[in-house]
Amino acid sequence: MTTAWRWRVGEAAVLAAAAIVKAVAIAQLAAHPLLQPTGGLDSEWYVALATRVAGGDWSLAAAFDHGAYPVSPLYVYVLAAILGVSGGSLLAARIVQAGLGVVAVWLVMRTARGWFGDAAGLVAGGLVAAAGVVTFHEIVLLQSALDPVLMALFAWTLAVALRGDDWRWWAGAGLAGALEALNRPNALLMLAGIVAIAAGRALWQRQRIALVAVAALAGGLAVGLAPAALRNLAVTGRFTLVSSHGGLNFLIGNRAGADGTYDAPPGITPSIAGQAHDARVVAEAAAGHPLADADVSAYFTGLGFAWIGAHPGEAAALFVRKLWLVLHRVELPLNYSYAYYERDESTILRFLPIGAWCLVPLGIGGLFVRPRAGSEAWRYRTWAAIVPLYAVGVAVFFVAGRYRLPLLMPLAITAAGAITRGLARARAGEWRVAFGLVPVAAAAALAWWPLGLDDGRLEEQATMASALAGEGRTTEAIARAAALDGRHPQPGTVHYRVAVALQARGDLAAAEGEVRRALRVDPNQPEAHATLGQILAATGRTGEARHHMLRAAAGGAGAAGAARWIIDDAIAGRDASSAVFAIAELARTAGLDPGVLTDLGRQLLEARRGDLAEPYYLALAARAPRRADVAEALGLALIERGRPARAAQALERAIAIAPEAPSAHLNLAIAYVQIDRQSDALREARQALALRADYAQAQGLVRLLEGGGR
Repeated sequence: MTTAWRWRVGEAAVLAAAAIVKAVAIAQLAAHPLLQPTGGLDSEWYVALATRVAGGDWSLAAAFDHGAYPVSPLYVYVLAAILGVSGGSLLAARIVQAGLGVVAVWLVMRTARGWFGDAAGLVAGGLVAAAGVVTFHEIVLLQSALDPVLMALFAWTLAVALRGDDWRWWAGAGLAGALEALNRPNALLMLAGIVAIAAGRALWQRQRIALVAVAALAGGLAVGLAPAALRNLAVTGRFTLVSSHGGLNFLIGNRAGADGTYDAPPGITPSIAGQAHDARVVAEAAAGHPLADADVSAYFTGLGFAWIGAHPGEAAALFVRKLWLVLHRVELPLNYSYAYYERDESTILRFLPIGAWCLVPLGIGGLFVRPRAGSEAWRYRTWAAIVPLYAVGVAVFFVAGRYRLPLLMPLAITAAGAITRGLARARAGEWRVAFGLVPVAAAAALAWWPLGLDDGRLEEQATMASALAGEGRTTEAIARAAALDGRHPQPGTVHYRVAVALQARGDLAAAEGEVRRALRVDPNQPEAHATLGQILAATGRTGEARHHMLRAAAGGAGAAGAARWIIDDAIAGRDASSAVFAIAELARTAGLDPGVLTDLGRQLLEARRGDLAEPYYLALAARAPRRADVAEALGLALIERGRPARAAQALERAIAIAPEAPSAHLNLAIAYVQIDRQSDALREARQALALRADYAQAQGLVRLLEGGGR
């Protein structure tokens, strides 16, 4: 068998294995409840946007309120094309994405073969095919599904361009790089670095062909980025190269308290849709006037740089930590925890062990390997700059497994070089092979150093338990929640989430059991008390329900809803003594502003339940003695109860606090009438009218009192 034939057979075998692996993964995971585009995850937003595009809304101007793209746009349009052709099939989208993953394996094989030979090509392809994290991301409905094939395409075209100096391949590399940037904008830093290196080499060599190559690279990059930039310009009137979320992402990774991973800043909802809306709200509130998309992004960028300038030492240490996270073996979660699907689900991912744990050390070792004979070392070094440049491009912002994913493609190529060259030297008995192990060992130490990172596995297990409860698999859901006791940092929350899902399905008995387990683990869960109160009320145990609703109201979480239930129950309930206690305790302890409680308590007055309103507002007045609205409401409750003398005292106190309130003067006049202080009543009614000339009730009372005086 000739060498060429052996290569073709080996290449076909690797590609077939990759296709089988991805097909099995789709069959096992496509219907997984946690991988559906629902629940506010980023995938839900991408599918919604792609559906709009497939329906004819190509510019998505209305979807983004006539703003720039708030996220990288390429995946939206690729997904829209698949949905349009397939009639909206998400399974078709996963199949196409997996097919592109096979193409990525082929591109990696070709690139490694070009630099290191046939054996390295097959090894590189095998590494990517056996990388479970790559296969996983290729079947989720996120832009990370395109990252492997796009980065592999850029790596291949750049390698061919470097080895041949054909300007058309340089232009193709620029275009491929632009596609990756349209899908992952932080790649722009990598692309700028490659252009700078190539330009520096061209100026050093002073060769026309090298200058043409750089111009072609930059031109291909510009052409590829043009559609997004022109769309943003046409819709907003301002230049935005790809998307407008770069500033916020920069602040997430560069601020006080940042640890290099994703943590939404105050006021920002942790989702794509939330970020798109809240970023503008926060920035415009700070500026005090409307802002363009570019200005919103600049606001957050400015905050990040201001912190860096004020804390240069901390910022430098944080940047080093983020670079370390890029190279670490842990796949940091963002929406999905790969560790959960690899270790807790019975799928093929368990048998696909390749990941950052080995690709990082071997790939870094491969950066120091010389390419095959006939390839100049500087050309390989230029190509290999993809690795550090992309790593820096991630670390400038914040680190997540799916952001690091594209880096695994060039690392698989350089790892194949390290493996094949190392084995060849070892077989030849060359002692220099030991030197090649130094960078590999150093990188392995970085990748495996115990940083105590959260891979999201426990949280995904908790989410799965609640998802099973929502599907009606109650026994399994409860068992999974129980298995997290002692392992999850908030086991009470796990049981509570399962209880909420069971309650939504109407399984109140099981829901009650789970929420009681939640409260046994952690009694200080206001939201759990509220849920238990709802369940108890629904099953006729109103007295016990009141107790838990009061706990919920006092805790703050869901306090408004719990308070409203207590008031409604008091109005409609038969147990008057218990209701009086409940509403008084509510007014005394609820985690709500007294003004909000005053508004809620008006239901008691509107229902003409002075017997309830009096104790409610007495307790509230003791809690907030300087609130005029509380004192006035107490006065109204006392009038309703037929206690005008005490009502007058409360209303006099309200006027002393806020003398400009016309309603307080009118209500005091009514109280005075009832205790036969007619002249005082006329004075207060006239004062109410003076404060509000169109006060019809005050006008009527003045006429009545003046007529009675004559």
